[in-house]
Amino acid sequence: MLKNTKIDFVSARDGKLELSYYEMGVRKTKASENPIILADIMKKLGFEDTVMASSSMDFAKEHGFRTND
Repeated sequence: MLKNTKIDFVSARDGKLELSYYEMGVRKTKASENPIILADIMKKLGFEDTVMASSSMDFAKEHGFRTND
């Protein structure tokens, strides 16, 4: 049986945070630049015990953010 998972991967693209997870065995991604929308997604899906991050998080400026912070 395929199960749904919580957020397990975070990346940055085009000034948005992307939150990735599996739904019925298919990789899904939700993205937003709005912190309220991101908080709603995080609250709804939750996080796995281990969450990995793309190197785009370290180089966010190259992916549409003002700084790498």
